Amino acid sequence: MNTIADGSYPLSRSLFIYVNTDIVKQRADVREFIEYYIEHATEFVNRVGYFPLSNQQYKEAIDDFERATNQAPLD
Repeated sequence: MNTIADGSYPLSRSLFIYVNTDIVKQRADVREFIEYYIEHATEFVNRVGYFPLSNQQYKEAIDDFERATNQAPLD
């Protein structure tokens, strides 16, 4: 697991979702989905057997989302 976490394992790769911030600003349902996705990511990752991000990386994802959408912090 250490080699996955530090990026040196040759077959590991990050899984990203890309969000259209204009749509998030316009549609509460899209924002709610992204919030749910981020807040429950560790559950999904563990359920399917993926390697989770660190708590700091999840915090950075939340902060990036808030900053990109100019929204108040997630609860």
